[in-house]
Amino acid sequence: MSRTLPPINPLIFREYDVRGLVDIDLKPGVIYFIGRAIGTFIINSGGNKMAVGCDNRESSESIKKALIDGLTDSGCDVIDIGLSTSPLLYVAVCQWNLNGGVNITGSHNPIQYNGLKIVKELARPLSGEEIKSLYRIIMEDKLISGSGKLETKDPKPEYYDRIANLIRLQRPMKVAVDTGNGVAGAIVPPLLKRIGCEVVELFTELDGTFPNHLPNPEHEEYLTDLKRIVLENRADIGIGFDGDGDRLGLIDEKGGYLSSDYTLILLERDFLSRHPGATVLVDIKSSRNVEFDIRQHGGIPLVWKTGHSLMKKKMWEDNIILGGEFSGHMFVAEDYFTVDDALYAAARILQSLSQSPQPLSAQFTNLPKLYSTPLIEVYIDEAAKFDTIKQLVAMFSKDYEVNDIDGAKVILPDGWGLVRASNTTPTLNLRFEADSPESLEKIKKIIFDGLKKFPAIKFEKPK
Repeated sequence: MSRTLPPINPLIFREYDVRGLVDIDLKPGVIYFIGRAIGTFIINSGGNKMAVGCDNRESSESIKKALIDGLTDSGCDVIDIGLSTSPLLYVAVCQWNLNGGVNITGSHNPIQYNGLKIVKELARPLSGEEIKSLYRIIMEDKLISGSGKLETKDPKPEYYDRIANLIRLQRPMKVAVDTGNGVAGAIVPPLLKRIGCEVVELFTELDGTFPNHLPNPEHEEYLTDLKRIVLENRADIGIGFDGDGDRLGLIDEKGGYLSSDYTLILLERDFLSRHPGATVLVDIKSSRNVEFDIRQHGGIPLVWKTGHSLMKKKMWEDNIILGGEFSGHMFVAEDYFTVDDALYAAARILQSLSQSPQPLSAQFTNLPKLYSTPLIEVYIDEAAKFDTIKQLVAMFSKDYEVNDIDGAKVILPDGWGLVRASNTTPTLNLRFEADSPESLEKIKKIIFDGLKKFPAIKFEKPK
């Protein structure tokens, strides 16, 4: 099909996905050509069978249609799986032995955004240079033409069967679930009920305007209503899911918020009981308590770069079958696929809790008391952020131990402070953890005094 190439913003081709503003960056004509480029990439990689799904944002259906047009015009055969979490799309690619897939989702971002999460065979994510190559395929006119077929198919029955066959609760669990009106509201409750949970639903009605709060369980402020629902219903646990169902956050039975990296502690204890001595992948933003607990239970923590695609790539390369991020991405590949499926992770956590005589709030009493911050953002021009990180590493390394695997992590005997460049926004992300409030303030001062030496860094969001 002959179409005129519209202007395309190269900045929408990001580290982990394609993402931009609806009706500005992601117009149907742009999406069509991105679909042609993805199809070309997949066909050049040796296959042509793909799945496509979408979340429930108001723009997602029209984006899906334009994307499918581009994919089929490249020669790809496409299975439209309809409304889908990203993990459901990933599992469809794996269980149907497809060559790739795309989920249209804006995840937890504000409603004016949308995007494409793209995978190849075995749901291995496209990231970094592979995503940027899509732009070059378009601009260098290397698009393949063809005539692919389109069919529709629902992957949920097989998906539910797969998880339900792996999970056995030892006692009934009452679970409060907040999906923030995102697409996970259509996927999560049926599976939890099937494995034997009583489910109290909060904001599970699909509404792509997200009238109650953005679906982002990494931030405690978005789980305030879930805390209340847990207490009112005397639930065993509250679970919040993000906008495309690949991240989760937990609330204990007392209404207490758990930092998402503590989710990995629950998973690794269960995992290491069957796999003593195994390596567990931990992202650089996670608490020292995660590393401590992995060692306490006979495992080996491996600290790695933040980013779901980077974590999955490392797991593939090193044959690691469990990992987790501070953001709430959990990668549970035991008896499963190397994907970040928050629903499968939640089911594994519920199974483990059902076997324990202790409630969720008592699961961490053996851990040292640490004091930490949530993520703190400072602002910097997109073009300057990575070079600035290199300069920060050089500067801090003169006086301190620095882990530079992903940013500058300044390590002291009583805590650490991290500055890393966001791969998705023009910001530097900061996080701190220490043994005491006094140590926390000391480490924050060291980092912020260093940042103040760089005029390009702004501490208030530019207007």
